[in-house]
Amino acid sequence: MGLPANLLSIGDSAFSGTRIVSFEFPEGLLSIGDWAIGSRVLRTVELPDSLVHLGLGAFNGCPELFSFGVSKDNAAFSSADGVLFDKTGETLLVYPCGRGFSYDVPEGVTRVGDYAFCKSQLLHVASLPASVTSVGVHAFYECTVMSMLVLSEGLTEIGGDALEKCIGLDRIELPASVTSIGDRAFRSCSLLSLARFNGAPPAEFGEDVFDGCADGFGIQYRPEFAEAWAPDGGTEWNGWPISPVFHVGDADLDGTVGVSDALLALRGAMGLVQLSPEQAACADFDGSGTLEMNDALNILRFVMGIALE
Repeated sequence: MGLPANLLSIGDSAFSGTRIVSFEFPEGLLSIGDWAIGSRVLRTVELPDSLVHLGLGAFNGCPELFSFGVSKDNAAFSSADGVLFDKTGETLLVYPCGRGFSYDVPEGVTRVGDYAFCKSQLLHVASLPASVTSVGVHAFYECTVMSMLVLSEGLTEIGGDALEKCIGLDRIELPASVTSIGDRAFRSCSLLSLARFNGAPPAEFGEDVFDGCADGFGIQYRPEFAEAWAPDGGTEWNGWPISPVFHVGDADLDGTVGVSDALLALRGAMGLVQLSPEQAACADFDGSGTLEMNDALNILRFVMGIALE
């Protein structure tokens, strides 16, 4: 579709609910508004060099959109493998809704922008690198077939409604670095039965974060953070059921299983040190309920890759 050569801006929802096959954006166009382009058959987009503003969800109504093209002369935007970024490449702005099956956000990206993956209904698996510190509002809203999202240590903020209605997601692991989760971040994730936190409770925790998740939904935390999650030995936090998660063999509760765990288990079995209930449960490698020297030997065999007895 050709647009006037003197066009400076496209207003909010201007082409929502259309079936326009292609757009020829003129040089001189400065702005595309919120929810502006909603063509169900649009496949590719070439942005003009003059464009400096892209509104929220500007292309989220294009379920077939596969790629963005951006000239190196554009001062505000860039693209990589068809995905739209800001000029620096540090903010992922729009993942085309017509792409699937999986996507690894490139290393160096620091922010997944607001609405970036919104309604990407072909995306099954996504992963964020350690460089990402922030996930914006509605960033993965209604990614209905996404069954796995890998969040890396370094992430601090998950915005409001960020994963709302991701109905294929059954569990999520949250890095210890997360300090803020916005309102309704995981609301109506109807299969989500487990959120595992690797650190202390977030300092900022919004309203209705896990409302509408699976029956029996619960939070698990690492035992070394028990004092923060359950200072009085409680079994609820903010109204959600909580329980510690134990890693078999991790006697010192540092999140890894190594030779030091085998030595600590051995000292515990010999009565040389008093292990906490959490440590003893992790050191009880065979799950017998009693810490014995054989548990320590099996931890060592596991670390060395030797067949267990």
